[in-house]
Amino acid sequence: MSFTDFAPIAAETVWRVVMQAAGYQCQCTGGCKPEGAHKTNPGHRCKREHKPWQPLIVTAAAPTGDPHKDMGAEQVAYCGPCYDGHLAATKRTARAAADKHETDTPLFDLAPEGSDL
Repeated sequence: MSFTDFAPIAAETVWRVVMQAAGYQCQCTGGCKPEGAHKTNPGHRCKREHKPWQPLIVTAAAPTGDPHKDMGAEQVAYCGPCYDGHLAATKRTARAAADKHETDTPLFDLAPEGSDL
């Protein structure tokens, strides 16, 4: 029995296809941390491999935390720390976009009709 035999019960077929394409290695290339993690690794790729005590997960390349949205996106293999980093980065981006929209859109238009304000 090899470490590739430890697959999840749910969505095993998709998991195996993604893991085989990934070579049973985390596919993160540094987007998990703002300062560019994995810079010194060959191909800038995370070194973690799938093992029973350190399993990789199959998730969206830019996870949202919503399994329904993530299921339809491009699927990749991530280790736990890289997944957490990508999820935090996605949430930061969404929060920044929401904040920008909030400041760009006035709650009330207080200019009188016919005015050029």
